[in-house]
Amino acid sequence: MKLRVSVPIEATREEIWMVITDIEHSNQTIHDIDKVEVIEKPEASLNGLKWRETRKLFGEDDVETYSVVASEENHFFKTHSEKDGMTYDSTMIIESEGDHNLLKINYERHPTTFTSRIKNAVFGSLMKTSEEQHLLEELKDIKHAVEHH
Repeated sequence: MKLRVSVPIEATREEIWMVITDIEHSNQTIHDIDKVEVIEKPEASLNGLKWRETRKLFGEDDVETYSVVASEENHFFKTHSEKDGMTYDSTMIIESEGDHNLLKINYERHPTTFTSRIKNAVFGSLMKTSEEQHLLEELKDIKHAVEHH
């Protein structure tokens, strides 16, 4: 499954980049994130950053580990995560559009086991709308943080 969502942000690429790459404090920006624990923090680059994130999902703690697998400063970074027979790849992109910038998320979820393929076939379309709304809410949280910083 692939999703793409975006929001316009009235700020410079550098201002947006500063907020979206402050992973350590993302729980102060994105209201769904309860806790962030940095596991690996490279000194010279965003590539290789690894962290554990805790969120509430259906009233329970949901913990995921993410890694930055590619990035270009002030333009994009791509994360990868694996959990319960699924892989999750997200790319956060800053693009200029007219007199403002767009912050976009390209999100992909792929089943990797037989069980996850069955679950994805049965529940995938039901989850798509929910996941799309969740991604849009995250972007709105970031927009608010950048524009009111």
